[in-house]
Amino acid sequence: MEKKRYLYNKQKGIIEFSNNDKNWRKVIDPNDIFRLHGFIKSSFFFKGSINVEKFIEAMDESFKDYQVLLSYIYKESEKPFIFFKAAGYEEILEIEERNGDSINNCKIEDSLPNKIKTRDTENGVKVGVFKLTLFKDGFSLGNVISHAIFDQGAVCYYFKYLSQLYNNGRGRTILAKPHFTDYSAFSIESIIFNDMNEAQLYANQIGFSYPSLHAISATTDTHPIPVYNIEFNINELENFKSSIDGKQAGISKNDIITAVFFKMFASSSQLLDSDIFSLKYACNIRKTAGLGEEALGNIYIHCCIPLKVLEIKEKSLLELAKISRKSVSKISVDHFKKDLIWYKYIQDNKIDSDGYFFPTPYTTILSNWNQFDYSQVRFNDSTPYALRTISIASKGTNFISFDINNDNKKIISTSIAVTFDNIDAIIEMGNNTNLFKIIK
Repeated sequence: MEKKRYLYNKQKGIIEFSNNDKNWRKVIDPNDIFRLHGFIKSSFFFKGSINVEKFIEAMDESFKDYQVLLSYIYKESEKPFIFFKAAGYEEILEIEERNGDSINNCKIEDSLPNKIKTRDTENGVKVGVFKLTLFKDGFSLGNVISHAIFDQGAVCYYFKYLSQLYNNGRGRTILAKPHFTDYSAFSIESIIFNDMNEAQLYANQIGFSYPSLHAISATTDTHPIPVYNIEFNINELENFKSSIDGKQAGISKNDIITAVFFKMFASSSQLLDSDIFSLKYACNIRKTAGLGEEALGNIYIHCCIPLKVLEIKEKSLLELAKISRKSVSKISVDHFKKDLIWYKYIQDNKIDSDGYFFPTPYTTILSNWNQFDYSQVRFNDSTPYALRTISIASKGTNFISFDINNDNKKIISTSIAVTFDNIDAIIEMGNNTNLFKIIK
């Protein structure tokens, strides 16, 4: 009798998938070790319905190509590995039925998996877990996936792959199978960091410093900095972009958002006019690096735009958007190659990468999830109307995504951690430009 590929415990609402295959393991590369302690926590929200049994079967089928999602991350002699252990079954998917509730009332926290134990004292940490939540008028798909193996581009591609298996089956799936990225193909032998000072000088160029000279945590037990949600008006962004000045500058909506972020942070009383504020942004490099969407790993770079606070205050949004466009135009695969060498250097010298992410008033990171195409994440006739995540703005990273507002209009969504002394100035800027509004 053939062994079942999955077990569904309806009482617990947990699906276990078979991982009865050969054991294997893979050393995690320095580029990915840099994100070792991070997890991508997000949820897609859909209107319409989904066939639960068909979805489970599609997910089971996906694990034939994504065995890594049935794996663990563990350390041996201080080196992190991906470890696939043929142990029978792995708990991966939670299912919750909330058929009496509307999806409009679902909070991001409730859509994420929370029953499955992700840490195992023997095996390490699970690479990924998922949750399907069913509502009377829609469904959500939540995930918690290791950032050491998946960036947001890889997460998006997995859900494309999964939905194609759901809609078409194995025989008519045309997407390329996933594969680990061979970072050795991007080596530059001529670039060498002779000492830590040289490595730190390069780190500063891409907006990282360790230890930070100005490290001030954005969250403390006694004085937490509040986090505000922001809704960007897509129509107004498009009007700005399509204006005569915008067309001549060749700016994008994201350039305008970058300019707004510059203005918001520069209004803080914690910053002097003579201070340098560094805005970092993450950029997917797959196409530039000659890689397909199916490539696993962290295939993106951190770019940095350092400007004096007084300069930010004096420049218009258009001028700041032009500066953003100039920075984007300089992106090349050489930047990625140099980053890889830097990651290797700090790992070889046992520098704790968490220190590079310590929040300060002098920098922030923009991570734009809208640079990926989610229209192919489709189950039956439903595509996601929102992609939401847990805000870590208080830790110095601002995720930019998509959603709908209370008027059921499409918006670009993000969040920002700011002090009380500059929130009024930010609200006023939103009112004056009509580009965004703060949701208290």
